[in-house]
Amino acid sequence: FYYSEGIFTKWHLSRGHAIGLHSVLPVSGLEHISELRCRLATKNNLSSRADVEDRDFQYVIVGNWAALNIQGECKVYPRMDYMRPLATNCVVTYAKNPNHGNDIYATNVFFNGLKEWIKGCNATPEYINSFLENALSARHHVIIPQAWIEQKEEALMALCDKNAELDANSETMQDIKVGRKTLEVGKVYTPELLEKYITLELQKMTDWLSGRGKNQGKIYATRSFINGQGDEEKWQITEIDQKYKEYISALIEYDKRADEVLLSGKGIDSSISNITASGTISKSGADAYYNYVIYLTQQALPEKIICKDINFAIKQNFPEEYRQGIRLGFYRPNVQRQEDITPSNRISNQEEL
Repeated sequence: FYYSEGIFTKWHLSRGHAIGLHSVLPVSGLEHISELRCRLATKNNLSSRADVEDRDFQYVIVGNWAALNIQGECKVYPRMDYMRPLATNCVVTYAKNPNHGNDIYATNVFFNGLKEWIKGCNATPEYINSFLENALSARHHVIIPQAWIEQKEEALMALCDKNAELDANSETMQDIKVGRKTLEVGKVYTPELLEKYITLELQKMTDWLSGRGKNQGKIYATRSFINGQGDEEKWQITEIDQKYKEYISALIEYDKRADEVLLSGKGIDSSISNITASGTISKSGADAYYNYVIYLTQQALPEKIICKDINFAIKQNFPEEYRQGIRLGFYRPNVQRQEDITPSNRISNQEEL
């Protein structure tokens, strides 16, 4: 009911009201049917009508809608006529919470509005873990000196020329080991070869800078160069401020707000739920008491819809008791404040059994 706000029930009626000398109750049993398998149906053509209502559907089709290609899967049941409830056996009723603007199926407006909050709340741990896993490698700006690039370009050209001589003499050509990977140099130099080498060098640096725990305390060494003006050129690794605290705090605040919205959508205060704030179990005792009382009073609507069919069955089987006010409903304990209970009977003074 919390998700669909509707209940489908199959009614099993007795074949006769009396067998021999023993009377038989008209309603022999009720069977709940999942709303995921039920669809309202009619034999009438309603395609040209704009004012379709619930009463236009006289049947309920029950089947596995995820596998409709199975022959004989669906079953059709008539809906109960409340003016003649015992006229037809194996009827189906649909008790629902009516929604404004939707007269046929019940829809949980709170759940539909909360789905995005639920998705965001479930994604928060993934965002935090992903940030912590990748933050080290993403927060550095690496500046490569031009003198280093020119020196590597000359070295690659020389190695290509050497490989050409080795290949001419049927000898094995040489490659370059960069970190854990090997760069195949070949015998013809191209600008793409230099780009591949630079990419491998950056990947090697990323392996040293990133990771969780295992790379802490390690160093990455480079060389400095002196240009023609006598100035030193060297690799520069600058840190980019990623505002760790602001980002993590924003995710945590979103998660807290999601908890508040989810509880509010269900009419549950945090003081009577398992969701706590700032390490406290609940708010004051008076707040918890009155919030719990409010929550119990909000059960009147779900109780009416969920118990509608079985109470109508009680009316058919036990009309006299029904007239006396006998109904099936939710159990609501009589909540008392601790100050209204004698000290010896308070929870804090109860001995553990």
